[in-house]
Amino acid sequence: FPSHDIGTLDIETDKEGNVLGIAIYSGSEVTFFDSWHDFFEFLPEHNHDKRYCKFIAHGGGVFDYVSMVSAMDELPMPI
Repeated sequence: FPSHDIGTLDIETDKEGNVLGIAIYSGSEVTFFDSWHDFFEFLPEHNHDKRYCKFIAHGGGVFDYVSMVSAMDELPMPI
């Protein structure tokens, strides 16, 4: 895969699942987010850009993924 078509997602949380930081490395730049809310707002605004359509999440710990799934549960359902 060309590096510009897939981003790397980095999630940092503490043991309680609180987000310390989220970042996407797109091959040429890094975009930082303070919360899942910020991350989930960013994605639809940039879905035209292939760098933000596919991600490989590096070997995050269980707390990282639990925080993401919990945040996704709070998203409104599409109509």
